[in-house]
Amino acid sequence: MARTSPAKDISTLLTVVTAVVVISALYFARVILVPLALAVLFTFLLTPLAGALERIHFPRFLAIFLVVGIAIAAFGGVGWTVGNQVLDVTNQLPSYKSNIRTKIDSLRNPRNRKLDNAADAVKEIGKEITDASSYTVENATGKGKRAAAIPPPSCCPAPSRSFSFTSSCPQVNPRRPA
Repeated sequence: MARTSPAKDISTLLTVVTAVVVISALYFARVILVPLALAVLFTFLLTPLAGALERIHFPRFLAIFLVVGIAIAAFGGVGWTVGNQVLDVTNQLPSYKSNIRTKIDSLRNPRNRKLDNAADAVKEIGKEITDASSYTVENATGKGKRAAAIPPPSCCPAPSRSFSFTSSCPQVNPRRPA
């Protein structure tokens, strides 16, 4: 096992302590740093507009107050709109709740069973196809009796329940020339 030098251990410890101190300082200073960062951001966003107003001969203090007033009005308008939307959602929450419950109940207990009816029809057709191996033949007296299945032609194998394009029967195989 390799030994580490005391200088390397102290360096690693110093790095960890420095990281913990910096993270702690940022955590406790967030009350001051977040508004300061927002102020710097707004300064970068609004300075070009104030400069444009100064170029068209507005006094500096008037340009700044006008830009700040427009920014406050814009933020107030957005806040007012969002607040009204939140109030509308909270007022309509009971109807949303009943609507959601209705939809969940309709998923659990579907009233419209079109897919079930279609599945039943497919099952019936499948049953009729499997029963096609024996069928009823009327004899001379008109009474029905079961007849043996008609054997398939000698060139084709007996039909299977699954459909395949690679059948060994030459008459129905699309890949092999007849």
